[in-house]
Amino acid sequence: IATAGQSDNKRGHVVVQTGLDSELMHSNDAVLSRHVRLFADFVRRVTARRDLDFTGSVVGLERSTGQVIFMNSLRFNGQEVVPDNAAFEQVGRDVASCIKPFIYGFGIDQGVIGTDSQIDPLECTAPDGWLPEDSSVSPDTVSNFLVRSKNRAPVCVLNRAGYKKFLEFWSRIRQTKCSETDYKIANGFGSCAGMSTVDLASAYTIFPDGKLRPATMLLRIVRNGEEVRSKQPKYETVLRPTTSSEVTEMMRAIVDEETGGIAGATAGGLKRTAQLPRNIELAGKTGSAPLDVWCVTIHPKFVMAVHLSVVPPDERELDTSKIVSTYTSVPLAADILKEIYRLNPTLLEGKLLHQ
Repeated sequence: IATAGQSDNKRGHVVVQTGLDSELMHSNDAVLSRHVRLFADFVRRVTARRDLDFTGSVVGLERSTGQVIFMNSLRFNGQEVVPDNAAFEQVGRDVASCIKPFIYGFGIDQGVIGTDSQIDPLECTAPDGWLPEDSSVSPDTVSNFLVRSKNRAPVCVLNRAGYKKFLEFWSRIRQTKCSETDYKIANGFGSCAGMSTVDLASAYTIFPDGKLRPATMLLRIVRNGEEVRSKQPKYETVLRPTTSSEVTEMMRAIVDEETGGIAGATAGGLKRTAQLPRNIELAGKTGSAPLDVWCVTIHPKFVMAVHLSVVPPDERELDTSKIVSTYTSVPLAADILKEIYRLNPTLLEGKLLHQ
């Protein structure tokens, strides 16, 4: 397998070219290994459990094509960190709050909300009786609810836009039919909300132009100097470009140190933590589930998803209430971005939104 632009790894007269950046992947392994260990230490300390395994993964996709730029996955069993593909195959991992931009985007596309629309969380209802806990149930705007990642407002959006209609939309994003009747999807929980790291990175390629690009590895195969197979970019428009841009603009505020980020948490200092110049543009979203923490960042040229996960050996109850993305997946994403800026700064150049 040769990385893009290279042809030094040959078998006979056949050259397979991918978009993988081997230097970034090597660097990511070191960063990911360190953070999986830190995550393990933190989780064991707050849960008082020593029998847990942990996985970590990071995926970077070229935003315009879905080509994989880097893909790393590791597992820590308490003794050593080893390569492991399980994190890419864990399709049932709850994406938690990472689903919220899609819910708001769907609501905007359906014309039932706008970025400045007021929502009263006390008016939210769910047919199955479930309503999430929230730190505040005061009325606010859609934009503020997304930036602060409040939990009840997405339920209101599903009330207005239609739960079944959203499932049809979400099935197109996941590329798997989803028919479960469970309002917990409003907060990214349940089988319909489950994704792997690759899946989530691919889903976020719809921002900021509304086009979904499935993740792909192969660029082209050349045999005896002639191209015999190539991978052409393919995509499906799932959101209006204007809607996608509006949601992306809201997600810029999440990682913008000037706004303080999510509920004033350190996610707002992502750019600063990564030591990126102020002119570097990005947007992002985090998610915290009982066993999973996420951070997705959107850049002019690529989308990145990082994921840390707890793998318990049994069904015993595990108190993970203190395990949140702010102190786990966000620092991991910052350190990966720091390495990208050091090794391949051109990846971070450009405008996120085109006027």
